[in-house]
Amino acid sequence: MVFSPVICAFNIAQGLLVSGICACYESLEEEKRMKQQEELIRESIRRELDRSRKMERDRSTERRNKRKREDDSEIFESCLRAERRRKLMVQKMVSRSVVHDEPHDDLIQSNSLLDCLDDEEESSSLETAILWDHWDLLSYFAAMVVIIGAGIVGAATAYYLTTDHRGASSFITVFDAVGPASGSSGKAGAFVTNRPPLKRGIYTNKRQPLFEASYDLHQQLARDLKLQSFCPVQNYQTMKKVDQKKTSGACERRREHQESTDSKIPSWLPGLRAQYDCESLSGDSALVDPAELTSSLLNVALSEGNCCCKQGTVSGLELDSSGRSVSEINFDFDPKSGSPHTHPVEQDEPVVIALGAWSCRLEDWIGVPTPIEGVISTSLLYHDSIPTTDIGTAFFFDDDFNGCHLEVFGRQDRSLYVSGCGESQVIGTESLRSAERPSPQKCPPDLTRAAAAASSLQSIGFCRVEADAIKACMRPMSPDGVPIVGKVFGNVYIATGGGPWGITWGPLMGKTLASLIADDGNPPIRLGPLKPDRFDTLLYRQLLKSRAPTTDGI
Repeated sequence: MVFSPVICAFNIAQGLLVSGICACYESLEEEKRMKQQEELIRESIRRELDRSRKMERDRSTERRNKRKREDDSEIFESCLRAERRRKLMVQKMVSRSVVHDEPHDDLIQSNSLLDCLDDEEESSSLETAILWDHWDLLSYFAAMVVIIGAGIVGAATAYYLTTDHRGASSFITVFDAVGPASGSSGKAGAFVTNRPPLKRGIYTNKRQPLFEASYDLHQQLARDLKLQSFCPVQNYQTMKKVDQKKTSGACERRREHQESTDSKIPSWLPGLRAQYDCESLSGDSALVDPAELTSSLLNVALSEGNCCCKQGTVSGLELDSSGRSVSEINFDFDPKSGSPHTHPVEQDEPVVIALGAWSCRLEDWIGVPTPIEGVISTSLLYHDSIPTTDIGTAFFFDDDFNGCHLEVFGRQDRSLYVSGCGESQVIGTESLRSAERPSPQKCPPDLTRAAAAASSLQSIGFCRVEADAIKACMRPMSPDGVPIVGKVFGNVYIATGGGPWGITWGPLMGKTLASLIADDGNPPIRLGPLKPDRFDTLLYRQLLKSRAPTTDGI
């Protein structure tokens, strides 16, 4: 009886121990079951992922095969269309020779020629020989791409169609009323940069990608075309007028800053330091002769053999019965006959409008709002004016006492190009659409502003009194300062509105049009901010109706 409590406690402890062991065992078993379930879930997920990957691979393979079949079918259809078009062109050529009583005996030996065209096996080689041997005649009415305007945008479009998109078009005809680079594409300053001066560049989100992509493109073109005039800018500065009321501390800081920039002040502007604070700008920039750039682009396109350039003044576009495609291009005169003539266009043949400020004539031709204005600015050119060490100079000045905001560029050939004469003349859309509209030959420089710019240069020590050349060019400006690039509708494309940065953006605009025409799905720039229909609103439609063409001169 004495040990009964001890035995009772022992039994209790033994029971608790057994219960604990049982609980641990059950816990281990539960953990084992949970691990097994997790493993089963992982295996199930793994199998599901494998099945999903396999299904995705199968779908991707099917998409590639389908795309390949579609591409093959499209290529086949394109070949058939090309064959039909070649036949049509030869038939048109025959009818044209009959209508104008111009029997081309070297082209058509007998009626058996057209009989041969019905034979599919013989038509290809025969028509190809005819087309290439008589390209000059065919280009008037057989172009598969018509580019109206031989400025930098039109030349760049032809260049990229013949180089980047070979085969996208069989024939390209470039029309211009005067000739290649006859307007601002042959007279502008052509300062190219990826980071413009703040006041000049209006550096917004819409324009920033244009500057960055354009500079890289210009560098590539300079290498590919071997441009002699292209030179990187080594001395890129803004000139701010000195404030004579500065405190002594501010003057001291200015002197320290000026001493650090003295090495960048050219010797041919000795009065610069006393009147202006020089501030170096960031970004990469270069100078190029726009006439050389434009002519080089066009020459490469012409050398490819499927492009030609013709002189002709477009007087209108005719739409087809649907009203959504251009079917005819009207010209004021035919260089051969001296009378007006019409250039037929097929529904799938692109028509590119690259007329600069005169692109606003689309409002009359097809009734689409194109609110482009022209800005006529004067420039001066001084030959052999700078030492070789100052080649690649770009100075941007604040407004001065003459109302000028000079832009001074030291070019590769040691010439000095000066723009920013001030008081540029704005030509409204009404005047550009009128019968008395200005042309590249009717843009005389403002001699008063040229004299003011020369006076401003002399005030900072420039020793040359008279410029070797005084020119003026008209730059196309859109209401928001962003170019208009893209497809208008049907087979009509447009690129204009580069404004003061037309040479900088020109190659990019042309490459974008070439990408759209070739339908490669990979334009070099985002098209949303540039689309032409951003001005096709009720407001601009009302403005279009209110600004009917006038007959008054400007």
